[in-house]
Amino acid sequence: MTGEMKEYKRRFQDLSDEILVKQARARGAVDDRPFTVLFERHRHMVWSACYRFMVNGEDAEDLLQEVFIKAYKGLPSFEGRSAFRTWLYQIAINTCRNELRQRRRRPDLITTPMDDLKLEDPAPSPGSIQGEWREVVATAMMNLHPDEREILILRDFEERPYDEIAELQEIQLSAAKMRIQRAQITLYNELRGFIDTEETG
Repeated sequence: MTGEMKEYKRRFQDLSDEILVKQARARGAVDDRPFTVLFERHRHMVWSACYRFMVNGEDAEDLLQEVFIKAYKGLPSFEGRSAFRTWLYQIAINTCRNELRQRRRRPDLITTPMDDLKLEDPAPSPGSIQGEWREVVATAMMNLHPDEREILILRDFEERPYDEIAELQEIQLSAAKMRIQRAQITLYNELRGFIDTEETG
């Protein structure tokens, strides 16, 4: 990072997303520093979201780049009706959805090994009880329909409020609560299957 960029970040790191977005839109390709600050500010959030959907670090890194490229190109159409962070997260969700759809159409693209099925980073040691249970939960999550997995990630793993989930899903608040409840029941049944198998094994 150049000294000029470091100085820019020092001076503008306290600016709101709204102001940085306005600067990025006004300066465009002439000066990409405002968007660089936005990238640094939100890259972990986007990476974490992609990782939870794809359960693969390399996939998350690839999709991280794709999400920010889409966001950069889409800035002129960003109307500010929602927070930039929410808008960016929606792009991340849609990007992961599209990737998962492509993989369902082309099974040969699915290369995630079992060792990558972890819900948190870093993960506990493989030999710990906590680590074993987390792998069970991760595997059960992968057996869910993508829509169920998505809404559970938002609510139970990222602990987002119901109203924000409804906004991200573009549905009514009551519908969001109902979908979350149904997905939780489905996950519970999946986990019961793993538990019953262990008890009878």
